Amino acid sequence: ACRERWRCHEALYIALVA
Repeated sequence: ACRERWRCHEALYIALVA
């Protein structure tokens, strides 16, 4: 269900940036 890699872990990136 992960078509785009950057979208696959979008939640993870948000946590890192936040």
